[in-house]
Amino acid sequence: MNWKPRILIAISFCFLWQPPAVWPSSSQDAEAVIVSATDAIYRAIQDQCGEIEKNPFHLHILVEEILIPHADFKRMAQFILGKHWRTAETSLQSEFVGQFRQLLIRVYATAVQMASIEAIRYLPARDGAKPGNVTVRTEVRRPGEALVTINYNLYQKDVEWLVYDILVDGISLVNSYRSTFAEEIRKTGLSGLVSVLEKKNQRPVTESNAALIRKRAKRACK
Repeated sequence: MNWKPRILIAISFCFLWQPPAVWPSSSQDAEAVIVSATDAIYRAIQDQCGEIEKNPFHLHILVEEILIPHADFKRMAQFILGKHWRTAETSLQSEFVGQFRQLLIRVYATAVQMASIEAIRYLPARDGAKPGNVTVRTEVRRPGEALVTINYNLYQKDVEWLVYDILVDGISLVNSYRSTFAEEIRKTGLSGLVSVLEKKNQRPVTESNAALIRKRAKRACK
């Protein structure tokens, strides 16, 4: 199994478990937020491991409750869809953002099981090319696997840092989805892509994913 796409989602939203607060304005402080929130993810899994083991979908609920307020899915959608976003009706834009959000929640709920806090090394964050933009850099090394670099692009909106792209070994999450979705849009249009995502999001948790979530939860309960 190629774990990089899943680890991408898992690590990229680690910081989103941080409760809403007055977020710091420097790249160094933004890095500190990510470090503390990453710890919060694994603490949450450990604290609620029993409930997650009984009901793997509980992890989806936690992700939805805590992730959504701190990610700019609209900005991601604009980058991913490009010209298709600009020509789409407002209602169709909203439908895509909602389905894309649900897609990442589902992927993340599985992906978070793929990493451990011990595998993550933080590098000094860097200010972005534009004021109010920050790149937070990390490395992830799993036993027997090659080192993977994961960079998070965030921008400051009012008092919050919001993620709008993630790069794994230099490969952009936004660009990857842009390429993948472009093919479906060419075939069926943006409305067709939304329908495809909706069908995927309506599927129940697969037995393999449920088993993976239960396994991680059981491990956390020990």
